[in-house]
Amino acid sequence: MADAAPAVRKRLKKRTLLATVLASVGVVLGALWGVDTWARQQVADYITDKVQEVLSLDSDEPVSVQIAGVSVIAQVITGTLEQVDVGVSDVTLGEFTGGVALRAEGIPVDLSRPVDTVQIEFTVNEKSVQSIAHNLSATAIDRVELVDSEIRFASVFSLFGFSVDVGVGVEPFADGGEIGFTPTSVSLNGVRTSAADLTDRFGPVAASLLQTRAICVARWLPVALTVDDVAVRDDNLVITIGADKAIVNDASLRQLGSCG
Repeated sequence: MADAAPAVRKRLKKRTLLATVLASVGVVLGALWGVDTWARQQVADYITDKVQEVLSLDSDEPVSVQIAGVSVIAQVITGTLEQVDVGVSDVTLGEFTGGVALRAEGIPVDLSRPVDTVQIEFTVNEKSVQSIAHNLSATAIDRVELVDSEIRFASVFSLFGFSVDVGVGVEPFADGGEIGFTPTSVSLNGVRTSAADLTDRFGPVAASLLQTRAICVARWLPVALTVDDVAVRDDNLVITIGADKAIVNDASLRQLGSCG
């Protein structure tokens, strides 16, 4: 039995050493995690400040920032953040008001280098679309609604003492920094008809209603960004804006685009 004592003590020492090592590793990892959490918050705060500055937001306007990847410090050391997602619920872009969801991938720490990709979805609700009704037609518009894939607007006319409700549905499209509108449906007092029939009945009045206009969105955006798509989805107008291999720094953000 006496011979077994040294072996027992040896095993206890090994266990104690292993426990010490594991505890030390845990302390180091905890410290690194704490530092990385701090670094992640610092980067998120910096991004929030830049977003508020670029979008002219109030300092108390909530901005959500999600930085992908396990370690922010490791990403900063390599010189590139993998992916950042930013959300803002109340943004004004020219005549539109809506929510912004931004995703950027391959963001260099050195902003003189280009970002791999930027995609922004600007979601405008029906009420905000009503505020730009004057851009939808050359005549006065009484109401606007978003239905299926269309923006539908209507005007009420008085003809020979009768009230006539004329409706036009248009589908938006993106072209050269502009949002254009293609007439896709026409109704008369709620009954579907054709543009030709409407013109035959009401002449210049119908022609002015069918004459849609374009909205230049590029003039409100940094020149590096392009208007890639626009569509009606779930009763909202969604404008998709993007950039590939674009330099996104203070100088480029101050330079706005144009149309035509």
